[in-house]
Amino acid sequence: FQPIANLETSWHHYFLMGVNDFATGAFNSDVVGVVLEEFRDRPKEERNAAELERAFAQIKEKGLIGYPVFLLKKLTMTFNDGTFCWNKEGLFFRDYYYPISDADAFTVFLRDCFWPNYKYSGRVNTYSQLVWLFTLLGIHGFCFFGKKRKCPECSLIQLSLLGIFFYIMLFEARARYLLCFWPLYTLAAVLGYDRYEEALTDLRNRRKRIQNRKIQL
Repeated sequence: FQPIANLETSWHHYFLMGVNDFATGAFNSDVVGVVLEEFRDRPKEERNAAELERAFAQIKEKGLIGYPVFLLKKLTMTFNDGTFCWNKEGLFFRDYYYPISDADAFTVFLRDCFWPNYKYSGRVNTYSQLVWLFTLLGIHGFCFFGKKRKCPECSLIQLSLLGIFFYIMLFEARARYLLCFWPLYTLAAVLGYDRYEEALTDLRNRRKRIQNRKIQL
């Protein structure tokens, strides 16, 4: 394999990919084919400049209302599936199917859970979606509750979440790209539910104080 230096892609390419309408900002082979074919024998700097120009042209074409709507669709496409689009994209694992008769019981169980249309795959997908919904709810609590408490570590986690969000919105996005960030989501969700509990406790204490004042009056 001999790499072709002037065809290596940079952030300009993924920025252009992130604004294509056909795949809602996900991978689109047409974008890759057209751009790389057109600039195959030209300097990489020319391709980078052309990709930026085309990306901004598409954003301008979408308009002041159309671009935010596009980003909302892109956000939904990326964050709406608790399985991270398992069995919908990145289907490379299908190349490794082999007869189930030569597998032990645990392997059979795993296949029943994760292979498409097998015994437990529907249940696993449902549970994954529920876990993901509760994770997103916990992240909401972490980001918007407990603002009075000073926590440098929490600020770092919030900044990381913000960075992930902008990364997904600006560049090529796919649901499975979120999988590597799962530990961070889990940590933020746990801290979020802790803040929910603190908020509910503060609310109960406030009501008790109000009731005590009324009794004293």
